[in-house]
Amino acid sequence: MHDYPPLVSGALQLLFRHFSQRQEVLQAFKQVQLLVTSQDVDNYKQIKQDLDQLRSIVEKSELWVYKGQGPDEIMDGASGENEHKKTEEGNNKSQKHESTSSYNYRVVKEEGNNKSQKHESTSSYNYRVVKEILIRLSKLCVQESASVRKSRKQQQRLLRNMGAHAVVLELLQIPYEKAEDTKMQEIMRLAHEFLQNFCAGNQQNQALLHKHINLFLNPGILEAVTMQHIFMNNFQLCSEINERVVQHFVHCIETHGRNVQYIKFLQTIVKAEGKFIKKCQDMVMAELVNSGEDVLVFYNDRASFQTLIQMMRSERDRMDENSPLMYHIHLVELLAVCTEGKNVYTEIKCNSLLPLDDIVRVVTHEDCIPEVKIAYINFLNHCYVDTEVEMKEIYTSNHMWKLFENFLVDICRACNNTSDRKHADSILEKYVTEIVMSIVTTFFSSPFSDQSTTLQVRPPNSANLWTKPSVAMDPWDCSTIKWYPNHIGSHVLCAKGQTRQPVFVQLLQGVFRVYHCNWLMPSQKASVESCIRVLSDVAKSRAIAIPVDLDSQVNNLFLKSHNIVQKTAMNWRLSARNAARRDSVLAASRDYRNIIERLQDIVSALEDRLRPLVQAELSVLVDVLHRPELLFPENTDARKKCESGGFICKLIKHTKQLLEENEEKLCIKVLQTLREMMTKDRGYGEKQISIDELDNAELPQAPEPENSTEQELEPSPPLRQLEDHKRGEALRQILVNRYYGNVRPSGRRESLTSFGNGPLSPGGPSKPGGGGGGSGSGSMSRGEMSLAEVQCHLDKEGASNLVIDLIMNATSDRVFHESILLAIALLEGGNTTIQAELVIFTYGQCFINYSSDHILIQIDSCECEMVVSTRPSSQHSFFCRLTEDKKSEKFFKVFYDRMKLAQQEIKATVTVNTSDLGNKKKDDEVDRDAPSRKKAKEPLTQITEEVRDQLLEASTATRKAFTTFRREADPDDHYQPGEGTQATTDKTKDDLEMSAVITIMQPILRFLQLLCENHNRDLQNFLRCQNNKTNYNLVCETLQFLDCICGSTTGGLGLLGLYINEKNVALINQTLESLTEYCQGPCHENQNCIATHESNGIDIITALILNDINPLGKKRMDLVLELKARCTPVSAGQNNASKLLLAIMESRHDSENAERILYNMRPKELVEVIKKAYMQGEVEFEDGENGEDGAASPRNVGHNIYILAHQLARHNKELQTMLKPGGQVDGDEALEFYAKHTAQIEIVRLDRTMEQIVFPVPSICEFLTKESKLRIYYTTERDEQGSKINDFFLRSEDLFNEMNWQKKLRAQPVLYWCARNMSFWSSISFNLAVLMNLLVAFFYPFKGVRGGTLEPHWSGLLWTAMLISLAIVIALPKPHGIRALIASTILRLIFSVGLQPTLFLLGAFNVCNKIIFLMSFVGNCGTFTRGYRAMILDVEFLYHLLYLVICAMGLFVHEFFYSLLLFDLVYREETLLNVIKSVTRNGRSIILTAVLALILVYLFSIVGYLFFKDDFILEVDRLPNETAVPETGESLASEFLYSDMCRVESGENCSSPAPKEELVPVEEMEQDKEHTCETLLMCIVTVLSHGLRSGGGVGDVLRKPSKEEPLFAARVIYDLLFFFMVIIIVLNLIFGVIIDTFADLRSEKQKKEEILKTTCFICGLERDKFDNKTVTFEEHIKEEHNMWHYLCFIVLVKVKDSTEYTGPESYVAEMIKERNLDWFPRMRAMSLVSSDSEGEQNELRNLQEKLESTMKLVTNLSGQLSELKDQMTEQRKQKQRIGLLGHPPHMNVNPQQPA
Repeated sequence: MHDYPPLVSGALQLLFRHFSQRQEVLQAFKQVQLLVTSQDVDNYKQIKQDLDQLRSIVEKSELWVYKGQGPDEIMDGASGENEHKKTEEGNNKSQKHESTSSYNYRVVKEEGNNKSQKHESTSSYNYRVVKEILIRLSKLCVQESASVRKSRKQQQRLLRNMGAHAVVLELLQIPYEKAEDTKMQEIMRLAHEFLQNFCAGNQQNQALLHKHINLFLNPGILEAVTMQHIFMNNFQLCSEINERVVQHFVHCIETHGRNVQYIKFLQTIVKAEGKFIKKCQDMVMAELVNSGEDVLVFYNDRASFQTLIQMMRSERDRMDENSPLMYHIHLVELLAVCTEGKNVYTEIKCNSLLPLDDIVRVVTHEDCIPEVKIAYINFLNHCYVDTEVEMKEIYTSNHMWKLFENFLVDICRACNNTSDRKHADSILEKYVTEIVMSIVTTFFSSPFSDQSTTLQVRPPNSANLWTKPSVAMDPWDCSTIKWYPNHIGSHVLCAKGQTRQPVFVQLLQGVFRVYHCNWLMPSQKASVESCIRVLSDVAKSRAIAIPVDLDSQVNNLFLKSHNIVQKTAMNWRLSARNAARRDSVLAASRDYRNIIERLQDIVSALEDRLRPLVQAELSVLVDVLHRPELLFPENTDARKKCESGGFICKLIKHTKQLLEENEEKLCIKVLQTLREMMTKDRGYGEKQISIDELDNAELPQAPEPENSTEQELEPSPPLRQLEDHKRGEALRQILVNRYYGNVRPSGRRESLTSFGNGPLSPGGPSKPGGGGGGSGSGSMSRGEMSLAEVQCHLDKEGASNLVIDLIMNATSDRVFHESILLAIALLEGGNTTIQAELVIFTYGQCFINYSSDHILIQIDSCECEMVVSTRPSSQHSFFCRLTEDKKSEKFFKVFYDRMKLAQQEIKATVTVNTSDLGNKKKDDEVDRDAPSRKKAKEPLTQITEEVRDQLLEASTATRKAFTTFRREADPDDHYQPGEGTQATTDKTKDDLEMSAVITIMQPILRFLQLLCENHNRDLQNFLRCQNNKTNYNLVCETLQFLDCICGSTTGGLGLLGLYINEKNVALINQTLESLTEYCQGPCHENQNCIATHESNGIDIITALILNDINPLGKKRMDLVLELKARCTPVSAGQNNASKLLLAIMESRHDSENAERILYNMRPKELVEVIKKAYMQGEVEFEDGENGEDGAASPRNVGHNIYILAHQLARHNKELQTMLKPGGQVDGDEALEFYAKHTAQIEIVRLDRTMEQIVFPVPSICEFLTKESKLRIYYTTERDEQGSKINDFFLRSEDLFNEMNWQKKLRAQPVLYWCARNMSFWSSISFNLAVLMNLLVAFFYPFKGVRGGTLEPHWSGLLWTAMLISLAIVIALPKPHGIRALIASTILRLIFSVGLQPTLFLLGAFNVCNKIIFLMSFVGNCGTFTRGYRAMILDVEFLYHLLYLVICAMGLFVHEFFYSLLLFDLVYREETLLNVIKSVTRNGRSIILTAVLALILVYLFSIVGYLFFKDDFILEVDRLPNETAVPETGESLASEFLYSDMCRVESGENCSSPAPKEELVPVEEMEQDKEHTCETLLMCIVTVLSHGLRSGGGVGDVLRKPSKEEPLFAARVIYDLLFFFMVIIIVLNLIFGVIIDTFADLRSEKQKKEEILKTTCFICGLERDKFDNKTVTFEEHIKEEHNMWHYLCFIVLVKVKDSTEYTGPESYVAEMIKERNLDWFPRMRAMSLVSSDSEGEQNELRNLQEKLESTMKLVTNLSGQLSELKDQMTEQRKQKQRIGLLGHPPHMNVNPQQPA
């Protein structure tokens, strides 16, 4: 935190080094080079001595290098050599010179004595020593033999590690007299020779010398040769070459003469490692064309052509390296290399430079030498034959056939060449066997030659000409035909004029003759054989008859070749096994060469061992920088500064100074550390950051151990992974305790870095889940700090400011890359806090008002409000800085330039092989014929596959044997084990590698995508237009980049699959994602910008969806599926091709963009792609690959394209018809499947416009049960406005929870089986309850009901009934059969074991069944998961629990408890529930009315007690005294009543009988009467009991009074009042309330049913609104406003990542969050709106047609008037000529003509 920058930088370097100690150890081990043999030790000593001498001599070069004749210098001519020394001007100077010479003499002496060396001057001695040293060092680098010159990589590495090249480079910079100092010239030549040998075949040494390339950019020839060696076979260096270097060498040709070496350098940079660098081809060709005739020397005209002929004649026997002819040959070869690899640009240029006529004229000349022919034919092959586009001239003209005739002459010369190899013409043989064979093979195998009619023939017109013609008829034959014999005895049909088929036959014969030459090398023989095969295939495919003997010889050749391959493969297998045995024997001995290999194994093992420890160190470093305040004691100044953010702020500010001070490595380390603070913990191996990536050194990969036993002893990867993780965590804990103490600080994440070995993704397309505001992002394991909080904290301390500065000012690509990655980390998760102020720099000046959770931004006179998760920083966001400093133009210019540069790089470097197009048709045919090949037995196919396997095995064995041979022959060359085995694979991988200029686009596009995250409309518009002086439309540039990387700039879309490979498919995905984010929201301006752009961007996106992307699809189908339809809105990350098209059409009420998409898309093609994807998904599903769960499974791809087609079908009737499954066409199953899993809804936007949304149904919605759907459908209540939306929305959360529970339930098979049959268990319980109550009612008490034997015929009848019902159930499991079986079984049990045991068994079964029902109930509803409180409050669960208790009580207490189970009928039947509700619904009114009745009864009781006490006389029935004691079991009540009677059995004293006079007869007892109003209480009870139950009131039970009684009138009034007030009024009030309530419930039920049948659940529109409309009411509620589709959409918004929302989804998600239901369409439907507007549209259309016709009429009239005006003007001119214009008016012919 100091203010002195160098001190801060040093402290940072010390801090980073302190936390990378183990990394330094590992790096040091990787730099170790073992000196195994004594020769290595001697070489090391010699090199060290030589370099010390050479370094000392170079440092003193001013004292001994010749400076030329000067006033103070003299020449010492006595020695006869170039000697020089200073003139002695003083004693000191002379002494100094002498001491320096003697010092040099002492240092460089090697042999001889001092006396002999004193005679040699110092300068001469130094010249000689330097020369000897350079010669020794050069010999160490290479090993020269008679025929081969090989690099000694071990010695080259030793020289590199000892810095020999640095000393020699210093030597080259010594100034000297180039004209006079011949010795120094020789030294310079040797120095260049050393550098050439030093970097020969060693890419690391080439990279070292490439850093000093400016030393060699001078016109010298030696420098040109050295430059050639620096770039030779180094694809990376050639790809990164600067245009300035090419211009330098072309300029050297112009100014310093046409030297061949300059051309050779240009040839070197154009082609490296067998690959062609398109960028270099274009640069070289552009410079050559611009240079003019000084460089491009072609002998095209007559005079110059003769000059060329003369040069070829003069140099036929001997070629001068620097002659004009050799320069011309190399120039043509350079042009050939520039056109190689199918480069359209260079092909067109070279066509104009060297026309086909000139090539044929030179090659066919009799004096043309083979060297010239090689150059010209090679140029012809690459510029005219093997081309990107068809050169029709080569196929339609006669030039090629002239050349073929000339080839026949050269073939004859080569075949007739002398057998003496010493005098053989090797150049001619090379020309014939390589060049001629190559062009013939390429010409006849070219895909364009199929379209040529060169050799296409017609069948003969008359069959009587010959029986078996030897050749077919030539299309160029004339009408006159003649026979002539050729030189092999066959007859050839030809015309009078020029013939071509005989030339073809002779060519085949000549090539076949070359094949049998005994001097052919194996490589030459292979090319000749390939040519024979191509010519034979052409002859067969085009019906060209070959002479019989030649045809048989060719066939025998192929058969012989096949046998040789088999035999050779067998020999190689045997030799490989023997070689393995020999290797095992040699391995036992001490082999010094293997020590180097074992060192690599040790380093690799050490790297694996230290990797988790290195990551642990780095993670603690990030923790220390993230929370530095915890390092200091509390209440100290340092801790307070760190807590206030001072340390992070200081670190960020110092990073800018690091960039200014060129501290690039340290700057990158800080940027990576800041980014690591925001890295999510994603488990082991997912993401890591390693600061060792900062080192530029490319280290070799560790080889795999050869010993299989070592591999077996190693632990398995998961166990090793776990051990590494434990070791890393242990070290991390130690370091954390060391710096922070034993208490882990809160707020600091536990593990900032995962200990894996996966590389850090450079801003890839993966999006972490998170909320729209960043707060919803997944929190990291930092304690309380979430990702959004860390982002805001770093933004507050100036991270955004740092990113802006680095992006605008970074000169290094690595710093720029890290800056982009840091910006991505700051915006990851759609952080609206950092995005909030993006609006600011869009519009300029603004005022911001912050609150706790809102930002109010005032721009000019407008205000907008943005909800964010946390309070943002006010000064250091991205765009405040851009606004304050007006840097937005410069900021976006950086990205604009990067995009342009990437497009240029793609055009310059990306090439494809169009020969794949020619094989495409064959591949398709092979794929179509694959099933038939499996069925049919074709020996040829099987032999071909066998040969392929044998060739592969043979090549493997060859590679092993060759590696063994190289190890034995050249120990030094085998310093890097595994090099030979992986060369082919590495080369294949490098072919697809993209340059850094292109790969940097992926993080750039990811950054631009995050800028627009959450559908930020202002930023979307800002990317298109910045309102600056110069605007940079990044939307169009992104589309241009997509157009460029997909290769459509080269022509049609047929080459699309050839440009997409494993390396760039992720970049294409990111480009599509960024374009999608530009449009979603929607942003109509960006949609129009993409749809109307001049590039064919929409065509490319359409082609990505419709076409098979081959050959990538054959190797990596998962990448193709990811690219095609990563557009599923449900699964995160699948958002590319079809989602972009959907985004272009999103929320648009016009059909312009849809029509643009449909313009080049055939509906049938689109539907076929959908069906094909579905069928492919079925095949994978059958093979065991569950495609539905995959992120980009074929079925998901088809579903995504189906949604796109569904959206497009609204604008295309044909597509709409094709999407409807008909049930008979193949593939309708796919359309039915996708239609079932696709939903559409209509929503209302904020501007009250309606929009239709089509979306895939989330898979979780399939778990919603039918019972829940029916419950919601029938029980959803309407609100005050008559809408059910409110209640439906409130229940959606419970339904979503139920879906999640049902999904978890699928993992419990037993519980799921129970829950699935819940209704079945309920019906069983009810039926058992009814059956048991029937048994109790009929047979209780169970006296006399015992089990016993029936009559035989009754018993047989029961058994027969059981068996019949069982058979029926097994055959037809119908409910009636099951009931019959159960009834017969119960009857059989009753008569077999008895009634009571049967009832007990039924009760036990009912208890078990109810327990299963409770399990199913809990399984369906998830009761236990909601907690005990919710379980207790769940009335339905408590009801079923009480039911189970009653079942248990009936089983164990008494059978009468079963009667309570019958009340379940009320629960099951809605009608009975309404009956109960009729009492309970208005229960308060009923209770209050009953209270009123009680009050009246109380009042009447008081009056009766006071005045009519004696009238309350009631008749009673007394019990008789002599009544039999009830038997046991009769009745519980009788037992209770007779419990006090005297029983003899109990031993009571019954001897004293009661007196007979006290016994009352029964007849008198029945007529007894009692007074029931002796007390007021008895009076109340009597009035209440008898008065309410009597029809006439209480008067019916009182004594009948006589009219003579004084209270007779009062009694009448008393009875009438009670009757009217209590019986008539009060009781009928109660009955009326109950009856009215029941009627209301019935009417409500009917009304609800009527509403469900005639009213839309969503919008509330009635059925009659859809009468006479295009959409019926049933279609409306099923397709447009399906209530379950709305539920699915709500669920979709819940389960989908917020960063993946489309525009409508974001809008609905925000409305759901605010619980605002305005997005539901109420009393509106798009079909009604469109139908209502159809009439208006028709009127407008008619008016428009009338207006157009009127305009046409007006146009015609105006045209006629203009013609009339012209005629009148002409007449007036004529009259003026004849002088009639000046006559009187009466002479005017047309007086109405205007003047």
